[in-house]
Amino acid sequence: MSLKILNITKFCRIFMNTIITSSRPKMEKVIQVDSNGRPMLFLDIEVLVSKSVASLKKGNIISVPTDTIYGIAGLAQDSNAINKIYNIKRRDLSKPIAISVADVQDIFRWSKVTVPKSLLDKLLPGAVTVVFERSDELNADLNPGTSLVGIRVPDHRLIREISRGCEGPIALTSANISAAQSTISVE
Repeated sequence: MSLKILNITKFCRIFMNTIITSSRPKMEKVIQVDSNGRPMLFLDIEVLVSKSVASLKKGNIISVPTDTIYGIAGLAQDSNAINKIYNIKRRDLSKPIAISVADVQDIFRWSKVTVPKSLLDKLLPGAVTVVFERSDELNADLNPGTSLVGIRVPDHRLIREISRGCEGPIALTSANISAAQSTISVE
């Protein structure tokens, strides 16, 4: 499926066959488009989150915008999904993948935090990756070559709501072939 760029005066991003629009750079509504780029229907963000969560829980990989780049995501607790991400990106298995969680409190479940929560609350959500020793609860197949894990709480409602809906961390990495330039636009 090819992506079509539509001339919309509001902030917009197109990924797969969906346009996310808002009068400010935070998503509120989603317009699904057909293969010719014509709007088909409006979806509330809750519908998009629901569809994304359902797809992830089936072991699929999804494409998502984040607060910094476009990315691909899978369930961090699903070893098959982790393998799919590495295959899609042609990524060396020795290169770790960060996880994204919905809230700062979630970091304590998936890692052994060594700084005060108040510091994390000052940094996150935002374009910061914190690195701690991984917890035993985190999938051992995620970054098996290291005892550390990078964790993000993106300043982006969609990915945080998807993580919340999945009730666990999302393995999230840039939507580019490994070592290629990060994808910051759909063009």
